[in-house]
Amino acid sequence: FFQVSVPIVHVRHELKIKEFDKKALSSSSPNTILQALTRDDWNYGKFDPHRMYKDGIDDALFRLGYSYKNKNRFYGAVYGDIIAPLGDGPSAKYVFEPIIGSVHPGLGLGSSVDWLFYVKKSSRVSVIGDVRYHYRFGAKELRSLDLKANGPWSRYLLLVRRKGVRPLDGINFLTRAVDVLPRGAFQLFGSLHYQHKEVHIEGGYNLYARAREAVEFHDSWDQQAEDVGIYSKTSYV
Repeated sequence: FFQVSVPIVHVRHELKIKEFDKKALSSSSPNTILQALTRDDWNYGKFDPHRMYKDGIDDALFRLGYSYKNKNRFYGAVYGDIIAPLGDGPSAKYVFEPIIGSVHPGLGLGSSVDWLFYVKKSSRVSVIGDVRYHYRFGAKELRSLDLKANGPWSRYLLLVRRKGVRPLDGINFLTRAVDVLPRGAFQLFGSLHYQHKEVHIEGGYNLYARAREAVEFHDSWDQQAEDVGIYSKTSYV
C-alpha cells in the first residue's frame, strides 16, 4: 500500500500578557514592561501580547508499506516513511511564535497491528498497536542562545564590545544561524477499541521519546568580531 499525507494546519497562540501598577520611567525609556518586551530595536525574541496565528501546510509524509497478514481477525503491516519538509523554520522574531512544518527531511520505519479478539452479536473488541521510529536530518535554523554561565534568559542581557562604550542588546547578538540536527524519535501507541453497533469507545496510551538535538554555529567563529562581555557601567565583565 502507498499513502500520502499533507495536512493543512491552523496554529494560534495568545500570550495574554497583562500589567498593573505601571510607573513611567522617562520619555526616552519604555514606560511599561510590555513596551520593553516589544521594543523596535529588538530584531528577535519579542513577546507579542496580541494573538498570533498562522495557516499553512505541514510536512508531507510519504508511506510505502506491506500488509503481511490480513485474515483470521488479525491485521499486520510494516512500512517505511519519507518526510518532506515544507516549513520555513523559526524566524526567532517572537517567543512562542506559531510554527508549521519544519526544514528537516526525515526517514522512518514502523509496524502496525490490529487484533480483533472478541466478536459477539453487535459487539466487538480489538487491540490496536503501532510502533514507529524516524530520523530527522540537519538543516539551518535561527535560534536565540543563552550564555552557559549565566543561565536561562541570559540572551536578554546587555552586552558590550571590549573597547566599546555603548551597550548591545544581547537578544540581537545572541540570535544566530545554527545547524540543527534533530536526530531520532521513537513512538509507541497502543489502544483497546470497543464497538457496539454504531457506538465506538477507545482508550489508549502514546509513548514518545526523542533524542537530544545537536546544535552548532553555521558560520565559523570570528574571535575578534565576537569579543564581547556583559555590560556594566563600571567594568567589562
